[in-house]
Amino acid sequence: KGAIFVSRKTTVSKDPFIKWAASFLQKNGAPLVPIEKGANRYLFEEVSKSELTDRCISILLEGGRSNTSSNGGFARKFFSKIFTSMGIGRTKIHFFADVTIAFVHNAEFFIPEVTHLTRDLIIRVLNICNSHIEGVDGESYSCLMQAVFEILPPTVATTTAIAPNTIIEAADAVKVVNRANTIRKEIKNFLSNPMCGDDGSDAPVAEEPARKKRSSMSPPSTQDLTALDDSDDDDDNVTKSTSTSTRSEGIIPPSSSNICDNQQLEQQIQRISRIAKGGANTSDETNIIPQAVFGDDDAGNHDSCLRASSSLEKIAVDTSYGGGYLHCDHTTAVAIAHCRWDSHKRRRVSILRDILQEASTIVCRSIPSLHTLLGRIHSGYDGDNDTYEAFCDGQRIIVNLFAYMPKLVGDVASINPPYSRSLVHDFVVMITHEVAHFLEPRGGHGPEWRDTHMKMLIKVMNQLDK
Repeated sequence: KGAIFVSRKTTVSKDPFIKWAASFLQKNGAPLVPIEKGANRYLFEEVSKSELTDRCISILLEGGRSNTSSNGGFARKFFSKIFTSMGIGRTKIHFFADVTIAFVHNAEFFIPEVTHLTRDLIIRVLNICNSHIEGVDGESYSCLMQAVFEILPPTVATTTAIAPNTIIEAADAVKVVNRANTIRKEIKNFLSNPMCGDDGSDAPVAEEPARKKRSSMSPPSTQDLTALDDSDDDDDNVTKSTSTSTRSEGIIPPSSSNICDNQQLEQQIQRISRIAKGGANTSDETNIIPQAVFGDDDAGNHDSCLRASSSLEKIAVDTSYGGGYLHCDHTTAVAIAHCRWDSHKRRRVSILRDILQEASTIVCRSIPSLHTLLGRIHSGYDGDNDTYEAFCDGQRIIVNLFAYMPKLVGDVASINPPYSRSLVHDFVVMITHEVAHFLEPRGGHGPEWRDTHMKMLIKVMNQLDK
């Protein structure tokens, strides 16, 4: 009586919640009965996810294990502030030491009891709100998600504790909400007066805002995907929805309320991907990417993308660096050529390239149509500049691994898959950020680019825990 029939599909599930639930029930003496091979599936029916959830909650609530400590109170205040801004302030929140992954049931949240909040946990809770809680609109979610990545630091663990500069405080919830409200106002200002600046000022927006400019671009035989106009697309069957003039006329406003309708995003991706495939040469025959000279990027007051970069040389590297090629500054290229890097440093670069590949795979799995554009991502190492994480030069995206080196904390010998979720998330944000420049060639860092970036990022985030 009361037996829970499970197969290996449940006990060794890759779903994080099912994996936790099965383990939790076993630890608490629940009668989990393995289904023998060849058993009648009608007599021994596999337990459903809903039944697992009900059993877990019954044990949690009957045990009276809900957290009442000061740490639980701090986390409760943080999430209460976030939930209130989303219009679900009355949502009940439980904290349990036995819960290792956040989930929701009957509009009640069950969240791990934590000593310190992490950005990863906050992102998961926001994703759950967007997917499972009625009353949450897409605009609130997307504005908060963007604010979380702008305001909150990725959690970095040292050998003894959480690094002090990455601890998230209760007061950070106010900063996140305030930034989300600012983003919402910027969107409304743009919709009501698209000829105003990104900050809602009366400064007129140029007909074609300046983008990142690079001196002496790579060979003209390679298609520049960020220097396109409507004439680049000769397919009359596809709506040219990426046109700035179309958006400015209010036909397709860059509002996050359209986040559930992905048709426009897919059209953008298909259009640019066709051009990328049709380019005369995408093999990067030149081994030199000239030093960057950046111009006005229409980034408003929140730009963190415009940074100078060195002239980069494309060099072949062996498997200790991850194999293939790296785009490096001259000093680094010489050091690698003369084998001056120790095994520790080479291993760190190799690990970062693995994490970059994992993030790219996650993005491609979430948005398969991006496959062609994701193929234009290349690993780089600009040892003279750690102020930029990546750049899009119109033909490819170069990721500066040097900027990520400090985020890879710990002894490299002990760093193995699965890698830090915070670092994977950072790469996901960077990839979608740069790909958005391909998709919004005239968007700079204005509302149109932001809208496209957030559409992609939200699609990816919604898939991370599935």
